[in-house]
Amino acid sequence: MNVIISTERLGAGVAADLRKARAARGYSLEDVAETCGLTVDEIEAIEAAQDMDSRKLARVAAAVGLPRSHSFPR
Repeated sequence: MNVIISTERLGAGVAADLRKARAARGYSLEDVAETCGLTVDEIEAIEAAQDMDSRKLARVAAAVGLPRSHSFPR
């Protein structure tokens, strides 16, 4: 059985995983921004699934300790 998932739904899932991982570690948006070299506005856009740039996603995932393979299939 093939399942088709919209990019919006996939993006929302990735954003939620990143947001949950950040919260579980007690990191603020500022903590993550400082660690990965992005701005707070960029982190907010990622967590709202408005920016799904794979390079930025990988940087945020690393900053919150989420393995890249968890949210970003190859």
